[in-house]
Amino acid sequence: MSAGFIAALDGQQVEFACVKVPYVGVWTARVVTVEPWAPSSTTATLTLGARALSGLVERFETFAGRSTVELVGGVFGWGRTVPGQHHHGAVSLASVLQALATAAGERLTLQIPDRDLGGDFVRPSGPAAGVLTAVLGSTPWWVDLDGSTRVGPRPAVDISGRVQVLELDGDDAALGFVGDQLDDVADVLPGVTITDATRLGSVALVVQESTITTSKNGLRAGCRVARVDAAEPPQGSRVAALVAGLAERADPYRVHARGPFRYRVYGQAGDRVELQKVRPDLRIPDVLPARMAGGVPGFKWELQPGAIVLVDFVEGDPALPFVVGYATDEPGAAPELLTGEATTSVELGLLGATGWALRDGDLVNVPGLGVVTLTLAPAIVAPGVPGTGRSKVKL
Repeated sequence: MSAGFIAALDGQQVEFACVKVPYVGVWTARVVTVEPWAPSSTTATLTLGARALSGLVERFETFAGRSTVELVGGVFGWGRTVPGQHHHGAVSLASVLQALATAAGERLTLQIPDRDLGGDFVRPSGPAAGVLTAVLGSTPWWVDLDGSTRVGPRPAVDISGRVQVLELDGDDAALGFVGDQLDDVADVLPGVTITDATRLGSVALVVQESTITTSKNGLRAGCRVARVDAAEPPQGSRVAALVAGLAERADPYRVHARGPFRYRVYGQAGDRVELQKVRPDLRIPDVLPARMAGGVPGFKWELQPGAIVLVDFVEGDPALPFVVGYATDEPGAAPELLTGEATTSVELGLLGATGWALRDGDLVNVPGLGVVTLTLAPAIVAPGVPGTGRSKVKL
């Protein structure tokens, strides 16, 4: 650590600072200043070594000539409750995320390839952090030191030689900086890897979460780490699986892969059904348009309003909802209209069809009369619910 290392809050000297950085989510900091401090705005800048951390002042108090300040990365917008929003048209992941960030008052950068979410996407309402996690699924998101939100994995950088493992106890490691100028706290952020043949042998450490402290004793980092094979590069399969697991475990709202879920029908246009979830406590989209995928290929249904259907999400992706089944024991289970189509023929009966159904206007051969045109009685072809003696089957 350099002799000129300075910790400061908006330029004012800091006696002690502790910054906690998870792999997924928002960093937080607790700072104690040498002299009384008061915020000049809702945000403040904490300088640690070579880095400036920008966060919202969540709380501060002054006692005995010192101020204790609590910061939250960004502007704490991910702690707000945001309303739902229906996106229609050419919907992309980037457009949904930017609209969500705007509603939360945060800055967001997409670090993964954008993708199409189809013609309709309903963003659920709720705490912004939970909504963001629900939209992204297992893709990690995190607030950077500069206060901006990043979507995508953290950089997998090998920092061997820039930090030193001072202590290692199970999954807990204490790290110190090496050299006179290498006091960049970015060197100990989640996602980085550390190798040390002398102290660690063939084991490499991957930082999962960091607690960075600065005091009169210098800058130190306590980290939760995972052990992997040092011969494997940071992009190797085991390390990649570990990083994916961190995002998965940090995602308490990812329920889309645990369906199907019950939804109630309140409208339908073609094969797209407008739905609302039955259980309001589940962190799934409150309302959404979904296409019907259950049943027999070639058949379509016009569902009754109020009918209960079962909805699942392809590969757990909230952008891909489909109706996969129907609650037959609920009111309105029978559809209002059932249509079927096949390229060659539609045959009814377990033993196979033995004849053909006749339609209004078909030509029939009547013995003694020859070929005549079949005309059905007006009562049979009248619209509406069929009366007594009328078939429900229409070809």
